[in-house]
Amino acid sequence: MTILFDGDIDHQGGSGLTGSHIAYIGIAVLSVDPGKASAPNLANPDELQGFGYIQTGDTITVDDITTIYWHQKIWIYEQHMLWTPSPSTGESGGALALVASQVRWNIYGSSTAHMLIYGA
Repeated sequence: MTILFDGDIDHQGGSGLTGSHIAYIGIAVLSVDPGKASAPNLANPDELQGFGYIQTGDTITVDDITTIYWHQKIWIYEQHMLWTPSPSTGESGGALALVASQVRWNIYGSSTAHMLIYGA
């Protein structure tokens, strides 16, 4: 396993990954724009609403046309969030991974986070 992406994210952006098999994504919120995001549950102050999302995707060629096809959005809803593919282990107990070579994000307002993508 290796680090595929390690960096701060804000606004809209994206990056190619250094590998193509994602085992997990960790996101740590660094700052929250109070005009865009909120913690709606006082019993769970780690929970967020309106922070933003990330998407993973892969470059695929169909009929000599190459484009990035994006997976569904992964909403950032916790201040310390861990995302894994579902299911994350196979029948033999080995780790499963999501195939992706790209990541993009849309973080609302002036909020910021740190994202670590780990895989192969």
